[in-house]
Amino acid sequence: MPVKYVHKVSFKITKEEKELLDEKIKKSGYSKSDLLRLLVSQGAITAKMTVAEKEAINTLKGVANNLNQLAKKANQNEDFLILYASIVNTKDLVDEFINHIYKR
Repeated sequence: MPVKYVHKVSFKITKEEKELLDEKIKKSGYSKSDLLRLLVSQGAITAKMTVAEKEAINTLKGVANNLNQLAKKANQNEDFLILYASIVNTKDLVDEFINHIYKR
């Protein structure tokens, strides 16, 4: 069942505050109402991920998965121990990047 909004809130702000609010609305990807609701309920605002950011994360996930599979195969063969260390290091860097993106 959708939420029913019944209370309207209005208040005055300066020209500078209005410009700052408009800038934050544009950067966040939320509507003005949704942005202010989030601020009230969460106390902080985190911008939505853009389509490009989501695509980048999905690509990195695929790369990390492929590296993990290669590392597993390399670990099964003693001739690939040097390759294994490099793959594991690269995978860890990609994982750190993904975790950093999700924590923003």
